[in-house]
Amino acid sequence: MQNYYQEFDALITENKATLKYFENNFSAIKKQVETCKTHEIYSTKADGLGILSPSLITDKICKGYRKGKRLKNKPMAKDYCIYELDSNHKPLRICHVGDVSFYFIAHNNATFALPCMDDEGYNFYPTYSHKIEYKNDKLYKYSKIDSNSLWQEVYEFKNENVAVCYQYYYVQNLAGSNQAIPPGEKGSPAKAFRLELSLDRDKVTKILMYEFPCNKLVYTWEK
Repeated sequence: MQNYYQEFDALITENKATLKYFENNFSAIKKQVETCKTHEIYSTKADGLGILSPSLITDKICKGYRKGKRLKNKPMAKDYCIYELDSNHKPLRICHVGDVSFYFIAHNNATFALPCMDDEGYNFYPTYSHKIEYKNDKLYKYSKIDSNSLWQEVYEFKNENVAVCYQYYYVQNLAGSNQAIPPGEKGSPAKAFRLELSLDRDKVTKILMYEFPCNKLVYTWEK
């Protein structure tokens, strides 16, 4: 049986090392962004990675989450996001104006988006990161990893119109939990859901969300 908890714990350990790498190499990483950025796009105020978030589900199942809306021009308002891209339109940095910035780096065969307060003091957030993994040019795993917990989405694309997402929320050393119990079951340190996604040109049009492994329908969403 797949040992989910070993994988989750390994991600949390990797996250700590990646954040340290980011802090130690920040000057070079920032210089590369300044050298390579060739395009800018904008959005309304957003959470996390905004319109560049790889998640197909977060803005549809998490109440209050703001993905933002793309803007044609740089806004006059104070609350907006700037997305800086390279010549191939790959993301380099997301700036939440007046707030946190996220830097994208290639590390350990994946893409990480790492936060800091991008000012003269370089105030780092030494707890969490976003990890993005692709397989065969399709999104495979998206994980938001904190110092002792993680949110993970694992995708299986059945065809152009159908995908399945397994979504986990894991808390390391959760009081009263037992790692001998599979994810999703009572007493487990991880909640688990299976989401059936209907797609139209890579856009989600419908979601059926089931508790996993009991297969109980708990939420529906339709565009």
